[in-house]
Amino acid sequence: MDVSSLALDDLLAEHRRLDARLRELESQRSLTAVEQVEYGTLKKQKLLAKDRIVRLQAADRRS
Repeated sequence: MDVSSLALDDLLAEHRRLDARLRELESQRSLTAVEQVEYGTLKKQKLLAKDRIVRLQAADRRS
């Protein structure tokens, strides 16, 4: 396994972890102010992770 494969695996795991926590928060009837901030932060982190995943996959296809 090369470095980019390890990085991709780590990013995929992080994306799954963020998604799981977001689903947890979404399942609650209401969110506290702290949870609302956490939810927004997690959404941004998940999007950034997805962007990095796509870039790594594209780079792997080109090499």
